[in-house]
Amino acid sequence: MNNQPPCHIDQLLDELVSRILVAAAIDPTRGSIKPALGRDLSCVSQRWRFLCFNAQELWEAVSLEAPRFEMVPGRRQRWLEGKLWLLQRVDESVQHLCIVNQSFAQGVIEPLLQAAPCTLRSLQLCMDWGVHLSGLPQLLTLARVCFPSLVRLELTIAENYHDFGQAAEE
Repeated sequence: MNNQPPCHIDQLLDELVSRILVAAAIDPTRGSIKPALGRDLSCVSQRWRFLCFNAQELWEAVSLEAPRFEMVPGRRQRWLEGKLWLLQRVDESVQHLCIVNQSFAQGVIEPLLQAAPCTLRSLQLCMDWGVHLSGLPQLLTLARVCFPSLVRLELTIAENYHDFGQAAEE
């Protein structure tokens, strides 16, 4: 046994704490990162916040799921502001973006696409297209203009939503 006293986490080097945070955010069943956990871990302290938002591995694949906003006034705007802040904060780290829009509200997808980094390689839009179908040509044009590095675009119906899983690892 080691006779040295235990080390407090504040004594660990930033690189080691960052690796621990990334390891804690890995989903053991799929082996992929759970970005929501990275966000939650960032709330522990200022140091963890800095380390979490600078750990690119936590933000390579981001999934944003818009709930139904219709019942709560102001909910859509608060949700959108939070997600726009997140996209700007993790900017160039995001390579794969999935946006799930279960709401009938218009104007949710466009601001998110405009805030996403231009280096995005994979984009998945998952929604009830019946309500949003008329805006599809504009969304496709916006994606083509905003993301010159895009190699994969997936359009799915909200009922068939699944997260990136294997697609983000390709």
